[in-house]
Formats: sequence, C-alpha cells, structure tokens
Amino acid sequence: MTAADLAALAGSLATRVPADRAGDAARARIAALGALPPERALSELPDLLAGIERDLAGPCGDPDAEHEAMRVLVHERHP
Repeated sequence: MTAADLAALAGSLATRVPADRAGDAARARIAALGALPPERALSELPDLLAGIERDLAGPCGDPDAEHEAMRVLVHERHP
C-alpha cells in the first residue's frame, strides 16, 4: 500500500460516514489511519475497520448491526 492508496482509502471511507456522533468517531479513526505510515496502516486496517463498524452500529453492540453498517459504508464504492 502506498501513501496515495492510503489517502484514497481514507478519503473514500470518510466521505461515506454519516454526519452524526457515530460518524465523528468513525472519522477520527479514519484520520488516525491516514496519519500512519502506509506499512503500519496496512497492518492496523482490520482493527480500524472493526472499530468503525462498532462506531456506526452505536451502543447496541449488535454484531449484525455492526456488519450492516460497514456493508452500507463500503458497498457503493467497493461492491
């Protein structure tokens, strides 16, 4: 993964999160990912995506809601 790839991924994800508190938390995670060196970002990507799922699903802690939130987030650009 190059720095340009990382920036494109972060930008793509950030534009799709909702404009609410859950989205704010998800955008903070995405910004943190974008600040990492690309080689480290790639290794942390699975944890980041899991965190975004939790942020978007809200406090219910429902794994199905988490998965659906992430699916909706990335489906349009990454079917």
